[in-house]
Amino acid sequence: MENMPSRSRITFSITNHRLGFKIMEAGQLIS
Repeated sequence: MENMPSRSRITFSITNHRLGFKIMEAGQLIS
């Protein structure tokens, strides 16, 4: 993971952020 190209790292970061946002949204809907 450390030797990943920065482009892949940025893409992964964006995907991770979107996933976290969806999880947060779902959590708010449940509660």
